[in-house]
Amino acid sequence: MYGPLVSDHFRNPRNLGRLVEPDGVGQVDDVGTDTFMTVHVKLAPAPDGAVVSEVRFRALGCSACIATGSMVTELALGRSVGEAGAIDADAILAALEHGIPESQHYCAALAARALRLALSAIERFDL
Repeated sequence: MYGPLVSDHFRNPRNLGRLVEPDGVGQVDDVGTDTFMTVHVKLAPAPDGAVVSEVRFRALGCSACIATGSMVTELALGRSVGEAGAIDADAILAALEHGIPESQHYCAALAARALRLALSAIERFDL
């Protein structure tokens, strides 16, 4: 059902939890799928703007939601705000080697949306 990389991210999620004093927090509460995801981000200054220096997620949902939350944090870490904000469901699914059934692709969309909301909530940096 799930690919090996998806299973690994579910069993060993990366960047699980929350950050103390994050720069931005994005929350998605999808009533239709009964899924809740939160992404916390911290930024660090860089020569061309700001980069994601720390990122954490929390998810209440299925295995695919945990795996996509884990992967979106891996993809965002170290990227500029613009690059991280451009991460979409397709990028997450590709990074997970398309190991999620189509009926659960919504999880990747929720993870990407939570990240974008966290980035858009940042006021400390001039974006």
